[in-house]
Amino acid sequence: MEPEKRPFPRPGRNRRQQKPPKAFQDWRSLLREMEHDPELLLLTRRMEQEYQDRTAGGPRLDPERTLLFHSRHSWVCNFLTAPYFRRAIRRAFQWASERGFTTFLADYGTPFGLLALEELSDLRRSGFRFSLYAVRSVHMTQRKSYRLRRERDAALIPLLAQCDPGYTHLSPARTIFQVYLKLDCFCTEIGVERAKRRRLEGAAAAASERMDEGRQGSGPG
Repeated sequence: MEPEKRPFPRPGRNRRQQKPPKAFQDWRSLLREMEHDPELLLLTRRMEQEYQDRTAGGPRLDPERTLLFHSRHSWVCNFLTAPYFRRAIRRAFQWASERGFTTFLADYGTPFGLLALEELSDLRRSGFRFSLYAVRSVHMTQRKSYRLRRERDAALIPLLAQCDPGYTHLSPARTIFQVYLKLDCFCTEIGVERAKRRRLEGAAAAASERMDEGRQGSGPG
């Protein structure tokens, strides 16, 4: 004789209604308390802000308090003129700090920007407090240095590690659109320029030209 076939019982059928275990009740009460913990709420808001900054491409920049260092003419800043431009960068930093600037960016893909990043890192180590970000408007293989030779990655890593995280992961194109086009104040070899909105396209165009020059110079392969 074949055994009698019985339908598979449905989930929850013929089961007793049991109370949640005590451990679960304790966790539920703890979660309720955590919802009203002010320190936890503050930590949650900070984590949400960091997540939004990361997904948005970087921390929010205030154009009125941010200064970007980059090269207008890459051939002007070299190992012979570096001592002069080091002093000029420090004067620009002092000028900006006296006017309420608290955030500084340096385009380390350009000679003047790389020199500025070194000087600003020294200023932070000496005790000055400000936000410092490294950006790059050219491909890694197209970057230039005031030493007239491309900086090795091993030499750049310690320098970039001293900066605040935020923009080093951006591609050159996103750097132009998310950084260059959002700022009003730049510092180049000719000094600090309080750019108007109509002149921002010129800075972006200069960065685009550097990308094109590097692409042509690298050639195929």
